[in-house]
Amino acid sequence: MPAARAFAKYPAAAFTLLLVGSYAFAQTGGQTGGNTGGGTTRSAPTTTRPSTPQQRQPDERRPVFLSGRVVLDDGTPPPERVSIERVCNGRVRRETYSDSHGQFSMQLGAEMQVFQDATVGSADSMRVQGIGDPMSSPTSLTTGMVNTGVSARELMGCELRASLPGFRSDSISLAGRQLFDNPDVGTIVLHRIGKVEGTRVSMTTLQAPKDAKKAYERGTILLKKKKAAEAAEEFAKAVAIYPKFADALLQLGEIYNDQGRSDEAATLFQQAIDADPQLIPPYFQLALIAGRKQDWKRMAEWSDRALALNAYEYPAAYYFNAVANYNLQKLDVAEKNARAARRLDSQYHIPKIDLLLANVLLQRNDYAGAAAQLRSFLKYVPSGDEASMARQLLGQTESKLAAAPNSQ
Repeated sequence: MPAARAFAKYPAAAFTLLLVGSYAFAQTGGQTGGNTGGGTTRSAPTTTRPSTPQQRQPDERRPVFLSGRVVLDDGTPPPERVSIERVCNGRVRRETYSDSHGQFSMQLGAEMQVFQDATVGSADSMRVQGIGDPMSSPTSLTTGMVNTGVSARELMGCELRASLPGFRSDSISLAGRQLFDNPDVGTIVLHRIGKVEGTRVSMTTLQAPKDAKKAYERGTILLKKKKAAEAAEEFAKAVAIYPKFADALLQLGEIYNDQGRSDEAATLFQQAIDADPQLIPPYFQLALIAGRKQDWKRMAEWSDRALALNAYEYPAAYYFNAVANYNLQKLDVAEKNARAARRLDSQYHIPKIDLLLANVLLQRNDYAGAAAQLRSFLKYVPSGDEASMARQLLGQTESKLAAAPNSQ
């Protein structure tokens, strides 16, 4: 099987390692994420005023106002108020809540100190500080809110989704929005799914002492300003004050991981899991660390545990698991989870799923299936080293397909 051997030369670890930059599972007050689970994107038409001689620069920061509504897939309003999240390259930020009818409005770029709780559903679970909290009293609003605005560049790779336990959300892309676009983004549709036990943020954040919360807030602000070293100091302070502060442990671990201190990061991620076993992001991070070390057994175990907490929203968990099982030569499991990842990742945030599927199918001499997956990959990744490799492999696969006895 020349085609299969040619693909086997491609280092399997790259499936994971190349993913980190574009689909990391870090967050600032939200889950590592993942995309929304793969519904169709529904957005309202936008209206733009005629351009003026002075064009806005992509890095210019400005306030962005958005509104819309959330409905269930049968057209009815959600049974409860719904969290509205902005997801940018895998990073999740809770922006506001809908009202009881599913309507929402917000202004992006406002620096609000909002604690994001572990679940969304009941009045108790929405007791967070910030203007976006529909259950808060006037005394819970934080002071010192600064409206820094957002830039067009920051909205590239961003989408809007709703979050409600037991439901999967469609998403609406925010890329390319202009200052005078219609603020109405349209309708976000929720689809009912099975039981979900995992959370994107930890309940320990709400239980942390006041000083620990303040240190965590300072850390998240510094991290957004790309001051990682200063942010790490604040997260370390939060952990020193409250050792079970799972979100602070997670953030500190992510900074260490970015600095190449993977062993220290892994310890922090494990501590975050010990503090809150329902928190999903540390499992993703440990799976990534295992993948970098080509410890496929541990990578499979950590991604399995993430999927046990939420098997509906995170295509990357299936992708990680498929990569690990492929390298363990468990092709049936690898194919099953790669296809699950592709179903959930309908917006192709992870095009390498198709590359992995092609590899699995080549090992089974399914040249037609492999060729289809390679073409799909090249549609989303038309250039670069991976594209060159995939294009060469596609040529070999098509030659095998043409030579097959049943070829037309």
